[in-house]
Amino acid sequence: MHAVTPNRVDGARNAAPELYCGGVKLDTSPAKFGELRDSSPIAGDIPACKARMAEEGYLFFRGLIDRQEVLEARREIMLK
Repeated sequence: MHAVTPNRVDGARNAAPELYCGGVKLDTSPAKFGELRDSSPIAGDIPACKARMAEEGYLFFRGLIDRQEVLEARREIMLK
């Protein structure tokens, strides 16, 4: 289960909410939570992909899957 809890500072709402997944607070610091690093430039370089995977914990290839297919899959998942 995912939850968003407003971050309160002196009773006021802060711009960055606290995010939780499975009851665990997610680290939303810029070092851990931000834009995905595109691995497309190294797609053909297996050693570089392995190094990126070890460093980042993921590989992101922008445009690898057709956008419409991704949107349809997202819609199916959300309807379950």
